[in-house]
Amino acid sequence: MGPLGIWKQGMKLTNDCVWGQLVRVLNLKSAGKSPSKSSNPKLKTLLELTFYRLLVHQGVPKKNIHPTDTRTTAPKATTPTMSSMLPAQINQTKPPMFHDGEEKLPPNNYEKANNSFVLSYARDEWIQRKLIERESEYLEFRNLKIFCGTFNANGKSPTSIDISKWLCGGEPDPSAMKDCYVCSFQEIVDLNAANVIAEGHSAKRTTQWANMILQTLNQLAPIKIHESGGRNDFGGSFDSTSNKDDWSNGNGSRESGGSGGSGGSGGSGETNNNRNSNHSKSSETEEHPQHETGAYRLIASKYLVGIAIVAFIKAEHVNNVGDVQVQTAGVGIGGFVGNKGAAALRFTYGNSSICAVSSHLSAHRGAVGSRNSDYNNILNKVQFKDRHTDGNNSSSSISILDHDYVFWLGDLNYRIQVDISTEECYRRIRSNKKTEKGQNDLVWLRSQDQLNIERAHGRVFELFEEGVLNFLPTYKYIPGEDVYDDRPEKKMRAPAWCDRVLWYCRMGNNSVNTMNSGGSGTKLIKQIKYQRENSIKISDHKPVYGTFDVQVKMIVKQEQKRVYNELMRGEWVI
Repeated sequence: MGPLGIWKQGMKLTNDCVWGQLVRVLNLKSAGKSPSKSSNPKLKTLLELTFYRLLVHQGVPKKNIHPTDTRTTAPKATTPTMSSMLPAQINQTKPPMFHDGEEKLPPNNYEKANNSFVLSYARDEWIQRKLIERESEYLEFRNLKIFCGTFNANGKSPTSIDISKWLCGGEPDPSAMKDCYVCSFQEIVDLNAANVIAEGHSAKRTTQWANMILQTLNQLAPIKIHESGGRNDFGGSFDSTSNKDDWSNGNGSRESGGSGGSGGSGGSGETNNNRNSNHSKSSETEEHPQHETGAYRLIASKYLVGIAIVAFIKAEHVNNVGDVQVQTAGVGIGGFVGNKGAAALRFTYGNSSICAVSSHLSAHRGAVGSRNSDYNNILNKVQFKDRHTDGNNSSSSISILDHDYVFWLGDLNYRIQVDISTEECYRRIRSNKKTEKGQNDLVWLRSQDQLNIERAHGRVFELFEEGVLNFLPTYKYIPGEDVYDDRPEKKMRAPAWCDRVLWYCRMGNNSVNTMNSGGSGTKLIKQIKYQRENSIKISDHKPVYGTFDVQVKMIVKQEQKRVYNELMRGEWVI
């Protein structure tokens, strides 16, 4: 550990009260005033002794700690000064130089210097920690209504179909439109070798689905004109202005992109954090119409062979969205090809982080272990950049489960247990009546669902929650009809709930809001509806959707500024 690392460790170990006194002394000095006699008289001594012990513990020669004194015993409390206690690298007014991840220290030059750098560093770090501790004073929860839908398109084009009932979630009332829409797709193209290798067809299909969803949302929503000064990649406009005095952490960036068949763990996944940047057009975005007005805007889009994910937000909420990133993870052939895998996106809304994962896992009834492995591989492969750290630090990343809220949706391909015959599955579905034990046949089928069983044993999705499957299995249908495909001339598949929507809350799936006095006791995430949609018949799957009320943290700027000013004045020191 270098001197800067030792300094950070010292900050954590030193009493908060002492740091508070230090902040007050620093602010008095910066204002041209002298600290009052009431300032902690032991502050200087305590800091000096703390750093002396830390440096000795880390193996720093004591003769280097005291350039003018070669004593090997601990100094008396009245003798040393701050400058003599710390190496000159920390006393400098500028941070130390870095080389290959290590601090590049100059030769033994321990001359006393102005310690403004080390003191300002202490003040900033202490204030940041105190702001986090006091966040309940300037944060409040607000409800964000989110729609999460998933559909295996079976390689079919989205032309000439009506998706309005799916997006409405059975509520045609425009006032019931959600604030945010996340749509997941699988098999947007046929999973043949040509589409796995080349991405052109996948890009075109992603564009078609995104255009259709955006057009449908804007048609369904109440007529409202939204003027803004920017434009996102897919044609929706967004406000590119930013008040530098605002205390919100949103950056308004947008992301779109695709990935070739190899999948890996990236592919156009970096975010642009400059709100006023102009996005260049790619082959994936050229066909999107230029909408100057409309109720919804695109947040992000990503595809991986047949997998795609798109997200939209109401135009009135655009300025609350920031740090948009997308990633992919191929887990198919060889463990990396994109015929199976996931496309994921993340964004912040206010002071909360949200991640959505669209995945397509291994097929066939007997491949439970492969599906579990796919899930864990996606968790490990999908890593977003942590924009709050040095970009040269490759180890700094954000995983899926590092977010406040995660929605995992897609064709997870879990089936009914292998030892249940296909005929028995059909019999249970078609009877759908109470058994002698009082159980509905769907209840019995749910007990034989592989995902439910694997989750109960903690082998997969152990931290996630799912609503009750109170709808018929979504696979396998005759395309164009509402009839399960049990044709004897075809290879019969047992009906199954392949298409699922699960969610995760970092604070706990049953955690409640304890911050707002008015909304106290409200669950941080609550599923409102979990259902399938029967009106779309182009595929052998039926679309599924879940609607959620999510409590997102929003910064009350005036209150945050008040807390910050109190800390700067040293008025909240115990």
